[in-house]
Amino acid sequence: AAFPTSSQGATIVAYSPYQEDWGEDAVIQEQVFYVKTDQSDQESYEASDLMIGSSGISATTRAGNNAITFNHMLAKVAIHVVDETGYVNLDRINVELLNVNNSVSVNLLTMSVSTLPERVPAIKMLSEMTTDWRISSYAIVAPQKVADGETFFAVTLYGNRQTYPIPQAAQLEGGKVYTINMRLTEQGLIPDEWYITDWDEEGEQTIYAK
Repeated sequence: AAFPTSSQGATIVAYSPYQEDWGEDAVIQEQVFYVKTDQSDQESYEASDLMIGSSGISATTRAGNNAITFNHMLAKVAIHVVDETGYVNLDRINVELLNVNNSVSVNLLTMSVSTLPERVPAIKMLSEMTTDWRISSYAIVAPQKVADGETFFAVTLYGNRQTYPIPQAAQLEGGKVYTINMRLTEQGLIPDEWYITDWDEEGEQTIYAK
């Protein structure tokens, strides 16, 4: 891409993933972004990961730093299940988030989002085996507050679906990862620890332009 020439300098703002229904007025009018309700495959999970970035252009050199760094605007939830029994087929586990906000109003000029009140009954999470005894599930949601004791997720194992409350009231923030660890024991699936971290395990995503 070529940076425009200007005697006053400029700022390039970009977003990902591309939205076909966002026209040229997306820069001056707020747009609505929806996460997928079924994020169980990699494509739909990545299509839910709204990112916005910018790069400045110098008024004197008419050039920028040739890099646009994108930031995750939404919140990520991770649920890890560790099998302590040694005989459960973890591939038979499906995990869903329940009754969560799924859309945001996007302001590209300020590079910010505002969560809309709309909720969906469930979002199917992307799951992958990380070891023979651990499976990790991920989903992306709008930034939101989840009240203490509110039913937050469901785990289905061998057709048996069990719902679980959030361990403690939490603020799911954009650019953060909310993680819940679960232990699968002889007595059943037991919640373990939970924590919130920066969403940086995948590193920054940068696009270089000329």
